[in-house]
Amino acid sequence: VWDGKTRGGGPAGWRCSWPVGGGGEPMRVDLDVDASGAAEACNGEGRRSAADVDAGHDVSEDAGAAATEAPLVEVIGGATAGVWFRPARPSRSARPEDADASDEAMVRLSSSALCLGIPHPAVLCEPPAIAAVRLPELPAHFELRIPRSVVDTGALSSPQVETVAYASLRFEDKLSDGARAGYLLGDGTGCGKGRCIAALLLDQWHRGRRRSVWISQSADLFQDAKRDFQDLGVQLPLHNLACIPPGKKCLPDQGVLFLTYSLLVSGGKGGRGKQRESRLRQVLSWLRVDSTRGSGLLVFDEAHRAKNLCDPDNRNGTGTRTGLCVDRLQKLCLDCGVLYASATSATEAQHLVYMSRLGLWGLGHPSFTSFKALQRHLERGGLAAAEALAVRLRSLGAMSCRSLSFQGASFETVLTPFGQAEREQYDAACALWRDVLTALRQAAKDPRLARLETQRGAPSTSRFFWAAQQQFFKSLLVASKVPEAVRLTRAALASGEAVVLSLWSTHEARMKHKLRHLATGDAVGEEVSGPEMILEHLLEVHFPTTDRGGRPVEWAADAAQHFNERLKALRLPPNPLDSLIAHLGGPACVAEMTGRSHRLVRVGSQLRLAARKSGQSGVESANVQEQRSFQSGAKRVAIISEAASSGISLHSDRRTAPAQGVMPRRRCMICIELPWAADKALQQFGRVHRSNQASAPRFLMLVSPARAEARFVSAVAHRLRLMGAVTRGDQEAPLEGGGFTKADDLHGQYGQRALEALLKAVRNGSAPPCRLAEVSTLHSHWGGRWPRFARQARVQFEAAEMEPQAPGRPWGAQRGGSNAGDVPCMNRFLNRLLMMPCDMQACLMETLLLVLAAMRHRDQESGCLADEGLRSLAKHFRARSAERVLNEPLVGAKLALTTIRLDLGLSWEEALAQSTRSAEDSFEGFFLSCSTLWWR
Repeated sequence: VWDGKTRGGGPAGWRCSWPVGGGGEPMRVDLDVDASGAAEACNGEGRRSAADVDAGHDVSEDAGAAATEAPLVEVIGGATAGVWFRPARPSRSARPEDADASDEAMVRLSSSALCLGIPHPAVLCEPPAIAAVRLPELPAHFELRIPRSVVDTGALSSPQVETVAYASLRFEDKLSDGARAGYLLGDGTGCGKGRCIAALLLDQWHRGRRRSVWISQSADLFQDAKRDFQDLGVQLPLHNLACIPPGKKCLPDQGVLFLTYSLLVSGGKGGRGKQRESRLRQVLSWLRVDSTRGSGLLVFDEAHRAKNLCDPDNRNGTGTRTGLCVDRLQKLCLDCGVLYASATSATEAQHLVYMSRLGLWGLGHPSFTSFKALQRHLERGGLAAAEALAVRLRSLGAMSCRSLSFQGASFETVLTPFGQAEREQYDAACALWRDVLTALRQAAKDPRLARLETQRGAPSTSRFFWAAQQQFFKSLLVASKVPEAVRLTRAALASGEAVVLSLWSTHEARMKHKLRHLATGDAVGEEVSGPEMILEHLLEVHFPTTDRGGRPVEWAADAAQHFNERLKALRLPPNPLDSLIAHLGGPACVAEMTGRSHRLVRVGSQLRLAARKSGQSGVESANVQEQRSFQSGAKRVAIISEAASSGISLHSDRRTAPAQGVMPRRRCMICIELPWAADKALQQFGRVHRSNQASAPRFLMLVSPARAEARFVSAVAHRLRLMGAVTRGDQEAPLEGGGFTKADDLHGQYGQRALEALLKAVRNGSAPPCRLAEVSTLHSHWGGRWPRFARQARVQFEAAEMEPQAPGRPWGAQRGGSNAGDVPCMNRFLNRLLMMPCDMQACLMETLLLVLAAMRHRDQESGCLADEGLRSLAKHFRARSAERVLNEPLVGAKLALTTIRLDLGLSWEEALAQSTRSAEDSFEGFFLSCSTLWWR
């Protein structure tokens, strides 16, 4: 009840009382809570802790000697929800009782060794380096300001309680500049980050910080935010900024303000500067109404949206508008805690720059006074330094990085058919692009033709050409997978599964340009081809055909017309997205969750341009309705693109079982097209693999026989390893849950060395450092003669602008790259490979992989394997000695360097026993190693 004046003349507040049963007579505890949150509970005989009240323990006569802070009762939605919760376990174990280290790659667990609560509904896992970290002790008196009922009912599991507890504790710390510290919620997709966010907002609300901001990626996730609070059984004022007009007078007095990153950077109708900061200023004025330092919690959900922020110490640098707005919010609201929530927070060291509240750098930092200093240290240390950084954050209690175990899930790579007709079509497209490049070179030398110039004065045609060339062949390879994707989808539906197909490109921009003269509902004469539209747009916009006066130059105009005729003659496949929907039953059977506004639908015998409208009134988007149709079972096939690749749930959710009357169907995700970014690839996989799922999903990754597709697989695999090192403390962690292996990464040190050796062998005609007998394509098409192949390969490279560079630079290195001769060289080689005939691609890639494997094998034998990062030593390794070399105190942790001598392998007795069990004809004897390496 509300009491205008509490006992003793105290301030006004809530007055609550409840009976407490013990071993003797019932006892009543009266509790006065003032408006600021202070509380005092007195019963004349002492005070009771929240754990005592919850457990129903009796209070003895001498209980007053051990006085503790009284429990608080918060009235939420008009009802008493329970007492505050003390998360720490009475006794601490080294690791969770259910931890399973049988898997050398990851350590599986379901409970926290430090915090109370029920096990997580799904099996979680951590990299061994992270699982071995000993977290700081939770203070015994520390209480989470969330009702005990939230934990007792299982709304938060034990690992989630641990995350919320350490994050809440972290928000009470101050950095050297006086700002509240931040926490990185880096748990993988589907681990329940939304409930952790809701619990932390509730905790901060009960600490008197009544104005918080929740920024997420999509407006559709507002419904998920409401659901997260409902799942906790609590109600907080949650306001959608999209429904509030600009202007601070319209904002509520208190609560949680939900908005998207796109809304954060948008504005009104004023000038350009005002348009960029209007909504940002609105949010800032609301947060800072009581204090110029702000108060509350800043939640950056899907925080990786801000990763492309420039170095804040470099005033001449530039960054994305999203990154700049996120950085400004943190700088102007120093008294707001900051929560970075993302399963893919950083892919490279430079992406850490927006997480300034983690305390990794800054004035007063003992090691790194600026972000540049930290970045140089991480780049110099490689993957091992990035992994050590993640371990450091975990040891400070500033990060959680669990992920769902893929136990029960299956990954399968499916090689799609690529018949003779498809090969001839691909080779003809390569010839067409080479001729277009030759014509563009000729146009650049013709003084009559008008050419586009960039701001730096360099011709822009070449840059646009190579970008379009890459998009064209990637789209062509994706389109070639459609028939196999349709076949696999129908087979999965027949076996009782629900299917999610993942694409990345919708080609809406090119389709809008091509069909700009048509209105909604008009008939389209023929199917639209995605690859065809890409080359058409290049020829229309970036191929010069007129002089500066606008008069056509005959040879250029004829060449453009000839190229368009050859393009039509190729009869390229239609847009993959529209083709998939048409083959799988149309919009009535397929839930499309993309960002496009229009699509082509077949009405009778005609194709028509139709709008993707919401079928119901209200603010819900078409994607939300399609998601509900798929999750309810009304549609068993879903297609997602970038717009639906984060935040939403498409898994076999157990909560849908009562509505459907049966258990939800198992999910089968068919990955047709990989995105460029590693974080987006993992986000896509996480749509169907989440907590509380009835069954683990099945993943099918479609790969075409064209070996140049390694360009896209390698880019993702390389960035997955970097991201795993930075955010998981283990470069192999994301590969374990993405169906990739270390062999898919061609962008590392060995990839560069192998490429240099391959290009040198092509240039000189000498044999590469590998066994050419294993290069099957060389024998089937060039008779096993490397010089003959090298001559033809040089012609292809020169046609693709891969001529030898200046002395001292690797052959094929890209000029002007920040790391010239390293990753840019591999990127350029793989890009140019797309424009080569299929047989040439196969021979080059086979040779490159063999050279790379041979180099790794040699270094492994000699003990010089490069940049392997942190290693987990197997149980059978025996430590012979350990010497403490360095012990240096750091901020909140200690760093020790220890030299360890290990015995690896078998003991003499074990080896002798194995030799006696071996067959006499297979036992060769024992060999004495002359190596002095420590693992021999």
